[in-house]
Amino acid sequence: MTDPTPRPAPTPQRVLLVEDHEHIRKLVNASLKPLRIPIDEASSGDAARVLLHAHPDAYSLAILDIMLPGGTNGLDLCREIIARRNAAGHAWPYVIVLSARAQQSDRQMAADSGADRFMSKPFSPLELLATVRAQLSSSPG
Repeated sequence: MTDPTPRPAPTPQRVLLVEDHEHIRKLVNASLKPLRIPIDEASSGDAARVLLHAHPDAYSLAILDIMLPGGTNGLDLCREIIARRNAAGHAWPYVIVLSARAQQSDRQMAADSGADRFMSKPFSPLELLATVRAQLSSSPG
């Protein structure tokens, strides 16, 4: 039986960024620099899975692109992260889907996969920073 009380987020907080385009990874890193938190990067869904399996409780936030090279896309990762989060009784990691696929159907698929927030590309660096800052400051722990 799992304890219904959510466990606190990891301390120190850490972000998993899954994005196949290097210039977007650089922009996200620059956007989040004021937070001074470590960001682990993966350029494919398969590489992200390796990080998630190696550090299952390390991340307080995941930022996922939908379209990724390899066999695992961002929605697959989102479902996996949310399933682990729910099974462990965590309130984290918070999941942001950041995608160029911005139709209502894409937003709905992200929501159905368990994403906490959807942001479309191109995105506002200040909006991303504010979203991440708000979530990390409201995380238990």
